[in-house]
Amino acid sequence: RQFHRVDPFLQNQEIEDFRHLSLFRIETMEQRRWIRFLGEEKESWKYTIRGALKFSICSIVFGVIKAPICFIKGSFSRQLPEKLPSSMQGPS
Repeated sequence: RQFHRVDPFLQNQEIEDFRHLSLFRIETMEQRRWIRFLGEEKESWKYTIRGALKFSICSIVFGVIKAPICFIKGSFSRQLPEKLPSSMQGPS
């Protein structure tokens, strides 16, 4: 199992760094056979049965673990801002 160092994005190169990180993640998922590409161009992909099971089980398990912690810390409560942005305001 590989562990990776966490480095901040370089200034004025954030988008390229994020793109590189995303490509690395997708290549890793393909190597582990969690996804497969839908065409030769490798522009789109979908989960394999193995990948879908892995990610759905992990989501459920982490959700079950995280939910009580969030509840205890009060993270579930959302506070609305004092004034909503104009795009979110209803008719006057």
